[in-house]
Amino acid sequence: MKSRRILLKYIITAIGFSSISSYIKNSYAFLNKNYILGDNLFCKKTPEQIPGPYYRNLTLVRRHIIDSQEGIPLLIKFRVVDVLKNCEPVENLCVNIWHCNSEGHYSGWDFINPNLEVMSDDIGSVPRTDEKNFLRGSQLTDSSGFVRFTTIYPGFYAGRATHIHFTITECLEKKEEVLVSQLYFPEDMNIEVYKSKYYPSREINRINNMEDDYYKNMNGRKLVLNIKKLSNDINDGLFGEMTIYINSNEKSLTYN
Repeated sequence: MKSRRILLKYIITAIGFSSISSYIKNSYAFLNKNYILGDNLFCKKTPEQIPGPYYRNLTLVRRHIIDSQEGIPLLIKFRVVDVLKNCEPVENLCVNIWHCNSEGHYSGWDFINPNLEVMSDDIGSVPRTDEKNFLRGSQLTDSSGFVRFTTIYPGFYAGRATHIHFTITECLEKKEEVLVSQLYFPEDMNIEVYKSKYYPSREINRINNMEDDYYKNMNGRKLVLNIKKLSNDINDGLFGEMTIYINSNEKSLTYN
């Protein structure tokens, strides 16, 4: 107790009484961009982005989606909250994710060359090449709004920064998409990951976040996963988390 009083006295002396409220708020914002203060400073709907051409309407309810694909293990935890309900967690929503493997291939389109840019954003606009399902899956949010996935860190393909697609669906009710978007990764983590043996050298240069049109033009900076290593060795795995903010009264604008 004495140490806490000494710390508080030090803070007040350093920044002054008039600035302490601002100091606390800014400190929380710096430490966690998803932290919800009493005035709901961060309770705003997560930006939408395109679903892209590689979406498959599968019912694969599973947490582990690797299917023997090689790569650095990635554990992801999402929390889904509703901006219309003071950012309270939402139960029984279906969170669906899909992404490419370490070489840039998507299941269902495994024979599409990831070193060549696909000039299409529309669902189903690129004919499927196979019936594989690796790195795809869905989970229902629990009573606290959480879902978890075990996957690998994605690779990349021509014309796009490293990303994961996701949808939030009212799967037990209207079965409509309430949010369609993408997740991105910090560039310093991308650089370190792609030095791993699991990610082969490629014929193309990787597009970074600021070179990606969707990241730049569709609020990608608000979609960067909070991520950390599980140990000093990056090959032991990574943990990523994010709060996803939906508006339960709105249907996705980008899906249709």
